[in-house]
Amino acid sequence: MIGGTKSVATLAGCDEKLQKDAFEYGRHIGLAFQVVDDMLDYVATSEILGKPAVAYKLLTWASNLSDGDVEKALKIVIGSRGLEQTKELAK
Repeated sequence: MIGGTKSVATLAGCDEKLQKDAFEYGRHIGLAFQVVDDMLDYVATSEILGKPAVAYKLLTWASNLSDGDVEKALKIVIGSRGLEQTKELAK
């Protein structure tokens, strides 16, 4: 997305400022997409996502977790303001 928005502006013959603005626009859209995608790993099921929920998958791969640690970690994340703040950041 980042390079694509600048490339279009460049190919369209836009001036350097507009090319830079297009690059920044693409950068922000890409970051917002990634932030929301990561947030969904915590709040959506694998069936909804169409892929494994990465947060759960990554936590279960950690080598020194005890029984219940994954669920405890997910509870902490979901109980914090992190997901709410993530939504605000994406906006």
